[in-house]
Amino acid sequence: AGMQYYTQMPESDDSPSEKELGITYRDPRDTVADTVTALRGLGS
Repeated sequence: AGMQYYTQMPESDDSPSEKELGITYRDPRDTVADTVTALRGLGS
């Protein structure tokens, strides 16, 4: 059911909610870099 939802359902415009709630998205590259740094810190 999850894959059907993500691949076959129409897109939605989330911008009104994003503006109202003050949501901002960070660059995925920053997220990956921070994850790698944290894992290295754990010795993984």
